Amino acid sequence: MILAASRIAAIGPIARLAWPTTLVMCSQIAANTFDAFMAGKIGTAALGGFAFVFPFVILMQTLAAGGIGGGIAAAVARASGRKSRTDAHDLAVHGLIIAIVSGLAFMIVMIGFGRPIFRVFANARGAGDAAAIDAATTYATGFFAGAMVTWILQALASTFRGLGDAAFPGRWMLMSSLMQMPLGYLLTFDVGGFAGLGIIGIGLAAPVAQCFALIILTRRIRRDVGGLSLKPTGTSLRYAHFRDILQVGLMSSLISLFSSTTTLFVTAFVAPYGVAALAGYGLGSRLEYFLIPLTFGIGSALTVLVGQAIGRGDLSQARRTALTGATVAFLLCGAVGALAYLTPEAWANLFTSDPAVRDATVAYLRHLGPSYAFFGLGLSLSFALQGAAQVGIPVCAAILRPVIISIAVLAGFTQTLSGLYAVAAAAIVAYGVVNFAGFLLRPLPTPKPL
Repeated sequence: MILAASRIAAIGPIARLAWPTTLVMCSQIAANTFDAFMAGKIGTAALGGFAFVFPFVILMQTLAAGGIGGGIAAAVARASGRKSRTDAHDLAVHGLIIAIVSGLAFMIVMIGFGRPIFRVFANARGAGDAAAIDAATTYATGFFAGAMVTWILQALASTFRGLGDAAFPGRWMLMSSLMQMPLGYLLTFDVGGFAGLGIIGIGLAAPVAQCFALIILTRRIRRDVGGLSLKPTGTSLRYAHFRDILQVGLMSSLISLFSSTTTLFVTAFVAPYGVAALAGYGLGSRLEYFLIPLTFGIGSALTVLVGQAIGRGDLSQARRTALTGATVAFLLCGAVGALAYLTPEAWANLFTSDPAVRDATVAYLRHLGPSYAFFGLGLSLSFALQGAAQVGIPVCAAILRPVIISIAVLAGFTQTLSGLYAVAAAAIVAYGVVNFAGFLLRPLPTPKPL
């Protein structure tokens, strides 16, 4: 009874940190969707160019928020937990430096070498249209010109989260995402006598809108956040601080990369079954995008709360908080999966009237829906282990998914589309089980001063 009461009590702090991040992610998904809508209004070439750039946009956003951003939040949370304001301040400064370098790297690569990169992808997909490549290069120039804005904003937001305040950055980043949509429209199309910029306007809207949130967060964190006032000048650079952030941040970035690899694997294996199967897979897997903001919000809260508990040496609280959050994620994602399994036609009918595509969508959801609970379990514990600076297990679990699918294909277990989907579902279950078992079996670390 006491244990159950303590688990229930832990839900409050998790929810307080989770909901702002979840709302921000939902608003970013809405903004990305609206960007695609605007590209479609410009024309087919613009939409094709947007499709070439979009994976790189998502990659940068994921690395900035969940990869390196997760490393910053976890390191600052552990320092905050052990009441070391000096370490928390210095870690925040080191996180800003990493963000600036990362943003500069993305800007140089995507602006300087974007065209040949997009040409390679276009040729590989048999869609080497010159107009689409031109549109992709133009859009990438606008978006990645502000790459440092995105990275610095996420670094500051991660610092706020590490100090236990997700609401303040969440509020202003939500405003920024909402501003991005009308701003993008104004920059892209001819409105009120203003000559629109075309597809580069879509790219510019995100960093311009983010400047608004960046200014607000910078002003606040320079004054006081949980007893910390960020003053980068005079901070001594230390290898230990870079290591504390990057040992989590780089490994977490690998998790994102392997997750993307799994999606590419399944897409490649579905393609031979025809256009209808591929379209059905696309519609079915789109439902999983709703799981990501939900689980990411819970997971980012667990990173902070577990890190703070470990910082102050309360390992039992760290474990209890992680398991409580993982249970909530398991149940919520399981509820979405149950709906997908029981009423797949309702989802399919929202997007298509083609019987073949609808049948393919239904087949996907019937196989994958029951595994969604394990996706929530695995991803939430992956974030909890970020807070504990134990990301080896989540990386192994992420690698396991494409490995299982590849072995099954080689062994001939995916001769039918149903077989392929069954293997993909088994890989998600394995991902959740490995993270859960690893969390239970491996002792949490004791706090160590930097």
